[in-house]
Amino acid sequence: MSIKTDGDSTTPVTGGGGGGASILTGTYAALPAPGTDGNLYIPTDSYYLFRDNGSAWIPFLNGHQITLPVNGDFSWVNQGTGTIDATKGGLYLEDQSGQVTESFRMRIKTAPTPPYTIDVAFMPSIGADNFNYMCVNWRDSTTGRFYGYFVNQLGLVILYKYNNTFSWNSEYALMQPRIMAGPTYVRLEDDNTDLVLHFSGDGVQYREIFRVIRTDFLADPDQVGFALSNQNNQGNGLGMTILAWDEA
Repeated sequence: MSIKTDGDSTTPVTGGGGGGASILTGTYAALPAPGTDGNLYIPTDSYYLFRDNGSAWIPFLNGHQITLPVNGDFSWVNQGTGTIDATKGGLYLEDQSGQVTESFRMRIKTAPTPPYTIDVAFMPSIGADNFNYMCVNWRDSTTGRFYGYFVNQLGLVILYKYNNTFSWNSEYALMQPRIMAGPTYVRLEDDNTDLVLHFSGDGVQYREIFRVIRTDFLADPDQVGFALSNQNNQGNGLGMTILAWDEA
Protein backbone atom coordinates (compact mmCIF):
# COMPACT_ATOMS: atom_id res chain seq x y z
CA MET A 1 0.00 0.00 0.00
CA SER A 2 1.38 3.40 -0.91
CA ILE A 3 0.44 6.58 0.88
CA LYS A 4 -1.69 8.98 -1.11
CA THR A 5 -4.16 11.71 -0.22
CA ASP A 6 -7.63 12.34 -1.49
CA GLY A 7 -8.41 15.84 -0.31
CA ASP A 8 -11.02 16.23 2.43
CA SER A 9 -12.86 12.97 1.95
CA THR A 10 -13.53 9.73 3.77
CA THR A 11 -13.19 7.84 0.49
CA PRO A 12 -10.57 5.08 0.84
CA VAL A 13 -7.32 5.82 -0.95
CA THR A 14 -5.12 2.89 -1.88
CA GLY A 15 -2.13 2.44 -4.10
CA GLY A 16 -0.06 -0.25 -5.71
CA GLY A 17 -1.84 -3.55 -6.21
CA GLY A 18 -5.02 -2.50 -4.39
CA GLY A 19 -6.91 -4.46 -1.78
CA GLY A 20 -6.16 -4.75 1.91
CA ALA A 21 -6.05 -1.77 4.21
CA SER A 22 -6.77 1.76 3.07
CA ILE A 23 -5.83 5.31 3.95
CA LEU A 24 -8.79 7.61 4.58
CA THR A 25 -8.87 11.35 5.05
CA GLY A 26 -11.50 13.75 6.33
CA THR A 27 -12.36 15.94 9.26
CA TYR A 28 -11.96 14.74 12.82
CA ALA A 29 -15.72 14.84 13.28
CA ALA A 30 -16.14 12.56 10.26
CA LEU A 31 -14.01 9.74 11.69
CA PRO A 32 -15.88 6.67 10.45
CA ALA A 33 -16.72 3.56 12.43
CA PRO A 34 -13.77 1.15 12.80
CA GLY A 35 -13.85 -2.33 11.37
CA THR A 36 -10.94 -2.94 9.01
CA ASP A 37 -7.68 -3.83 10.73
CA GLY A 38 -4.84 -1.75 9.29
CA ASN A 39 -6.87 1.17 7.95
CA LEU A 40 -5.37 4.59 8.58
CA TYR A 41 -7.31 7.82 9.01
CA ILE A 42 -5.64 11.21 8.57
CA PRO A 43 -7.80 14.09 9.84
CA THR A 44 -7.54 17.31 7.89
CA ASP A 45 -8.19 19.46 10.96
CA SER A 46 -6.55 17.64 13.88
CA TYR A 47 -3.20 16.61 15.32
CA TYR A 48 -3.30 12.84 15.07
CA LEU A 49 -2.98 9.81 12.86
CA PHE A 50 -5.47 7.01 13.63
CA ARG A 51 -5.00 3.29 12.99
CA ASP A 52 -7.94 0.88 12.89
CA ASN A 53 -7.27 -2.30 14.89
CA GLY A 54 -10.53 -3.86 13.72
CA SER A 55 -12.61 -2.69 16.67
CA ALA A 56 -11.34 0.80 17.58
CA TRP A 57 -9.36 3.71 16.19
CA ILE A 58 -5.99 4.00 17.95
CA PRO A 59 -4.54 7.56 18.02
CA PHE A 60 -0.89 8.29 17.32
CA LEU A 61 1.02 11.54 17.94
CA ASN A 62 4.47 12.00 16.42
CA GLY A 63 4.63 8.27 15.80
CA HIS A 64 3.73 7.27 19.38
CA GLN A 65 0.50 5.61 20.46
CA ILE A 66 -1.23 7.90 22.96
CA THR A 67 -4.44 8.25 24.95
CA LEU A 68 -6.72 11.14 24.03
CA PRO A 69 -7.83 13.45 26.84
CA VAL A 70 -11.54 13.22 27.69
CA ASN A 71 -13.13 16.61 28.23
CA GLY A 72 -15.96 15.18 30.32
CA ASP A 73 -13.46 13.92 32.90
CA PHE A 74 -12.52 17.51 33.82
CA SER A 75 -14.44 20.33 35.47
CA TRP A 76 -13.78 24.06 35.84
CA VAL A 77 -12.10 25.91 38.66
CA ASN A 78 -12.35 29.70 38.23
CA GLN A 79 -13.55 29.51 34.62
CA GLY A 80 -14.17 33.24 34.22
CA THR A 81 -13.46 34.08 30.57
CA GLY A 82 -11.79 30.72 29.93
CA THR A 83 -13.07 28.48 27.14
CA ILE A 84 -12.41 24.88 26.12
CA ASP A 85 -12.59 23.40 22.61
CA ALA A 86 -12.74 19.60 22.38
CA THR A 87 -13.83 19.31 18.73
CA LYS A 88 -10.42 18.41 17.26
CA GLY A 89 -9.47 15.51 19.52
CA GLY A 90 -7.32 17.42 22.00
CA LEU A 91 -8.45 19.90 24.63
CA TYR A 92 -7.72 23.52 23.74
CA LEU A 93 -7.91 25.83 26.76
CA GLU A 94 -7.95 29.55 26.00
CA ASP A 95 -8.40 32.88 27.75
CA GLN A 96 -8.70 35.88 25.45
CA SER A 97 -9.18 38.42 28.22
CA GLY A 98 -6.01 39.87 29.76
CA GLN A 99 -6.25 40.14 33.56
CA VAL A 100 -4.91 42.89 35.82
CA THR A 101 -3.90 40.29 38.41
CA GLU A 102 -3.16 36.59 38.19
CA SER A 103 -6.25 34.46 37.66
CA PHE A 104 -5.71 30.87 36.56
CA ARG A 105 -8.42 29.24 34.42
CA MET A 106 -8.17 25.59 35.42
CA ARG A 107 -9.53 22.26 34.26
CA ILE A 108 -9.30 19.67 37.02
CA LYS A 109 -10.19 16.03 37.71
CA THR A 110 -9.86 13.52 40.53
CA ALA A 111 -6.38 12.04 40.68
CA PRO A 112 -5.92 8.27 40.34
CA THR A 113 -5.22 6.27 43.48
CA PRO A 114 -1.45 6.28 44.07
CA PRO A 115 0.91 4.94 43.01
CA TYR A 116 0.33 6.24 39.49
CA THR A 117 1.87 8.11 36.59
CA ILE A 118 0.22 10.49 34.13
CA ASP A 119 1.95 11.22 30.83
CA VAL A 120 0.79 14.54 29.37
CA ALA A 121 1.65 16.06 26.00
CA PHE A 122 0.68 19.69 25.56
CA MET A 123 1.33 22.47 23.08
CA PRO A 124 1.72 26.06 24.30
CA SER A 125 0.15 28.92 22.38
CA ILE A 126 1.76 31.81 24.17
CA GLY A 127 2.94 35.28 23.21
CA ALA A 128 5.68 37.51 24.56
CA ASP A 129 3.48 39.42 27.03
CA ASN A 130 4.76 39.46 30.60
CA PHE A 131 3.27 37.23 33.28
CA ASN A 132 1.74 34.64 30.97
CA TYR A 133 1.82 31.15 32.49
CA MET A 134 0.44 27.70 31.78
CA CYS A 135 0.87 24.52 33.76
CA VAL A 136 0.13 20.87 34.34
CA ASN A 137 -0.52 20.47 38.03
CA TRP A 138 -1.60 18.72 41.21
CA ARG A 139 -4.26 20.38 43.40
CA ASP A 140 -5.63 19.98 46.92
CA SER A 141 -9.40 20.20 46.53
CA THR A 142 -9.93 21.22 50.17
CA THR A 143 -7.49 24.13 50.38
CA GLY A 144 -7.37 25.09 46.69
CA ARG A 145 -3.57 24.98 46.71
CA PHE A 146 -1.83 23.71 43.57
CA TYR A 147 1.68 22.99 42.37
CA GLY A 148 3.17 21.78 39.12
CA TYR A 149 5.14 22.26 35.94
CA PHE A 150 4.78 25.86 34.68
CA VAL A 151 5.92 27.38 31.38
CA ASN A 152 6.05 31.16 30.97
CA GLN A 153 6.26 33.55 28.00
CA LEU A 154 10.07 33.22 27.88
CA GLY A 155 9.99 29.45 27.63
CA LEU A 156 11.28 29.09 31.19
CA VAL A 157 10.17 26.06 33.19
CA ILE A 158 9.32 27.01 36.77
CA LEU A 159 8.01 24.77 39.53
CA TYR A 160 5.60 27.13 41.28
CA LYS A 161 3.36 26.80 44.32
CA TYR A 162 0.03 28.67 44.48
CA ASN A 163 -2.34 29.19 47.40
CA ASN A 164 -5.25 29.27 44.96
CA THR A 165 -5.97 30.33 41.37
CA PHE A 166 -5.14 33.99 42.08
CA SER A 167 -2.54 33.92 44.88
CA TRP A 168 1.11 32.93 44.31
CA ASN A 169 3.01 31.35 47.19
CA SER A 170 6.59 30.57 46.18
CA GLU A 171 8.67 28.47 43.83
CA TYR A 172 10.39 25.15 44.30
CA ALA A 173 12.82 25.58 41.43
CA LEU A 174 13.61 27.48 38.25
CA MET A 175 14.63 25.06 35.54
CA GLN A 176 16.72 25.68 32.43
CA PRO A 177 14.94 27.30 29.46
CA ARG A 178 13.43 25.10 26.80
CA ILE A 179 12.65 25.84 23.16
CA MET A 180 8.89 25.99 22.73
CA ALA A 181 8.68 24.13 19.44
CA GLY A 182 6.60 21.00 19.20
CA PRO A 183 4.78 19.30 22.08
CA THR A 184 5.98 19.47 25.67
CA TYR A 185 6.00 16.06 27.36
CA VAL A 186 5.56 15.92 31.15
CA ARG A 187 5.03 12.98 33.49
CA LEU A 188 3.30 13.45 36.85
CA GLU A 189 4.12 10.66 39.28
CA ASP A 190 2.69 10.06 42.74
CA ASP A 191 4.39 7.06 44.33
CA ASN A 192 2.40 7.55 47.55
CA THR A 193 5.48 9.06 49.20
CA ASP A 194 6.64 11.78 46.82
CA LEU A 195 5.28 13.87 43.98
CA VAL A 196 7.72 13.50 41.10
CA LEU A 197 7.97 15.51 37.89
CA HIS A 198 9.60 14.05 34.78
CA PHE A 199 10.38 15.72 31.46
CA SER A 200 10.84 14.24 27.98
CA GLY A 201 11.97 15.81 24.74
CA ASP A 202 10.53 13.02 22.59
CA GLY A 203 7.64 11.48 24.54
CA VAL A 204 9.51 8.20 25.03
CA GLN A 205 12.56 8.79 27.20
CA TYR A 206 11.69 10.60 30.45
CA ARG A 207 14.08 11.91 33.08
CA GLU A 208 13.24 12.97 36.61
CA ILE A 209 13.62 16.72 37.18
CA PHE A 210 12.13 17.25 40.65
CA ARG A 211 10.85 15.32 43.64
CA VAL A 212 9.16 16.50 46.83
CA ILE A 213 7.29 14.83 49.70
CA ARG A 214 3.67 14.60 48.51
CA THR A 215 2.31 16.46 51.57
CA ASP A 216 5.05 19.12 51.67
CA PHE A 217 2.75 21.85 50.28
CA LEU A 218 -0.45 20.04 49.43
CA ALA A 219 -2.10 18.34 52.40
CA ASP A 220 -3.88 16.00 49.99
CA PRO A 221 -2.92 16.11 46.27
CA ASP A 222 -6.25 14.55 45.29
CA GLN A 223 -6.71 16.35 41.96
CA VAL A 224 -4.73 16.76 38.74
CA GLY A 225 -5.28 19.11 35.83
CA PHE A 226 -4.02 21.94 33.67
CA ALA A 227 -4.39 25.71 33.77
CA LEU A 228 -3.29 29.05 32.36
CA SER A 229 -3.18 32.67 33.50
CA ASN A 230 -3.22 35.64 31.11
CA GLN A 231 -2.02 38.44 33.39
CA ASN A 232 -1.01 41.16 30.94
CA ASN A 233 -4.08 43.45 30.90
CA GLN A 234 -3.64 43.84 27.15
CA GLY A 235 -6.44 41.61 25.89
CA ASN A 236 -4.02 39.33 24.08
CA GLY A 237 -5.07 35.69 23.97
CA LEU A 238 -3.30 32.78 25.61
CA GLY A 239 -3.93 29.11 24.96
CA MET A 240 -2.68 25.58 25.49
CA THR A 241 -3.66 22.30 23.87
CA ILE A 242 -3.64 19.06 25.83
CA LEU A 243 -2.76 16.52 23.13
CA ALA A 244 -2.43 13.38 25.26
CA TRP A 245 -3.38 12.32 28.79
CA ASP A 246 -2.31 8.78 29.66
CA GLU A 247 -2.86 7.49 33.20
CA ALA A 248 -1.16 4.33 34.42
